[in-house]
Amino acid sequence: MHGKVHVEQDDRRSMLDHALDYRRDFVAPLVRMIGLAVASVAALLLWLSVQADKREMETERNAARTAIDMHLADMQRYLKDCAAWDVALQNLVVKLDIGWANENIGPYLFKSQDYESSFVVDSAGHTTYASYGDRLVRLDATSYLGLPVSLAINTLKTASAASHRQMSGLTLTARGSVAAFAVAPITPDKGLVAQPPGGPSFLILVDDLTARDARSIGVNHQLADLRLVPTGQPADLVLRTLQGQAVGGLRWSPRRPGSALRRQAVPIMLMVCLGLALAGRRLLARARTAIADANAATAGADAATREALEARERVAAQEREARLTLERTVSEVRTENIKLNRQAEASRSAALQEAGRAFQVRIAPELAAIRTNADAMTSAAESVRARVIGLLDSMDATSRLAEDAARRSAAVSPETAAFDTSAGAIAEEAVVGLDLARAGTAHGDDASASLIGLAEALDSIDAVVGSIDAIARQTDFLALNAKIEAARSGGAGAGFSVVAAEVKTLALEAADLTRSVAEKVAGVRTSAGVAAASISKVSDALARSERASDAITHAVERQRLGATIIRESVDSIVAGSQALTLSVQQSRDLVVESRHDADVLEAMSQQLDASLASLRSSSDQFVEELARA
Repeated sequence: MHGKVHVEQDDRRSMLDHALDYRRDFVAPLVRMIGLAVASVAALLLWLSVQADKREMETERNAARTAIDMHLADMQRYLKDCAAWDVALQNLVVKLDIGWANENIGPYLFKSQDYESSFVVDSAGHTTYASYGDRLVRLDATSYLGLPVSLAINTLKTASAASHRQMSGLTLTARGSVAAFAVAPITPDKGLVAQPPGGPSFLILVDDLTARDARSIGVNHQLADLRLVPTGQPADLVLRTLQGQAVGGLRWSPRRPGSALRRQAVPIMLMVCLGLALAGRRLLARARTAIADANAATAGADAATREALEARERVAAQEREARLTLERTVSEVRTENIKLNRQAEASRSAALQEAGRAFQVRIAPELAAIRTNADAMTSAAESVRARVIGLLDSMDATSRLAEDAARRSAAVSPETAAFDTSAGAIAEEAVVGLDLARAGTAHGDDASASLIGLAEALDSIDAVVGSIDAIARQTDFLALNAKIEAARSGGAGAGFSVVAAEVKTLALEAADLTRSVAEKVAGVRTSAGVAAASISKVSDALARSERASDAITHAVERQRLGATIIRESVDSIVAGSQALTLSVQQSRDLVVESRHDADVLEAMSQQLDASLASLRSSSDQFVEELARA
């Protein structure tokens, strides 16, 4: 324990020392950050300056190239004026006139345009006229000017004579100087002079590029110290022939905006670095102060750690003592638990036996009540069946009486039609009608009494249905209690739980059946009300018939009026009898359905009785298993 405490203390001190390393965690990161920032800015500045120098060099190179191209273009424009000229064709090709040539081509161009050389070459390639400076010379143009001029002449020979093509370029002369040349065929401009056969002759103008020309180009295009350099030496712009062969180069002192940018940016960078160094110094000073504060806090923390470790040692000693005490207590508790388990096992056996007896005593009255209710259900079903049978008999009698009254009324109708011709026959038929009316009234009273009995029977059925519904609810409640008791008993009450579930199902089916019987009884009561209303109408009709018959017997003189009343009464009797027959038939159908429901109720009562027997058997078995447990 002591070793572990010291190790934890050393680890904590090492962690604090590592967290407060001044040089590693403050100085080195700051120096790296400042160095990285300075290096990034310097690299960006260098890249920008180099790119600026490259762009400027490319601009100056394009300016020099443009100057050479412009010089060649000027030579071509002037050569066009000299070569496409009828006078030139006459004096240079048809008949060579040296004086005219000196006055208009060679020395004249040297003095006016500073073109050092002028040549005329015929179609066979022979030089017919050559000048250098302000004098005539004996030079071969192709030998002096080299291959580029020969190729240009051959190219122009193959061109169309009407195209007036010209060619210009650079070449290296036999003197070793770089020269610009322009060559064009000598052709008429107005067609006054005919072109000699054998092909055109060619006029060649040559301008040697001298140091003075280079300086002039440099001044015009702001290229400082522009000069010509021979082939093989470093050049800012290489001068090439039309075929790409290098003949020399141009070199100058390029402007370097990137260098100027570097010269301007370096002091700024030095100032920024100085500012960063000062800021870093201030930051390091603050960091050093923070480290001192942290070291002081660490010292305090070490003191607190030592106190905590000492307290932890004391707690460890108390913990060891408490552990020994706990072990002794656990041993004593284990011994006491063994004794208590034995006592609990004995108490459990006695309690289980007592619970079995109590369960049997508790459930016995409930089972007896269920059996009593089942018996009452059976009795009620039998009573309903008997009442329904009596009701059916009464309805059959009522139906027969209504049919007899209808037949007799139908028999009376023809007789009343002939009552006008035979008063005696009318009197006799009136007596018969009076008797029938009285009999119908009596039968109507019987039917009313039967309907009253039917209503009472329906009330009895409602009461029985209510009792059955109450029994079903009580049976459902008892089945629920039995299922709860079986669940409390665990595996021993599994069979009892199944029986309780079956009893609950039967109770629910009995409740559904009682509701169905109640609905059908309500339908029978409605039909009985309709039948009672119809019987009341029949009774009223019979009473009117009876009064009419009396009136016919005492007042024969009013026979026609009496016959009309009898005929109307008979029609009413027929209609009432038919309505009574229909109502009685409907009531009979409902009563038959009620009888079928009573039979089903009785069957369910018997099934409930069987389930109660099974429940009692399962209960006994459950009590025996509790006793064995």
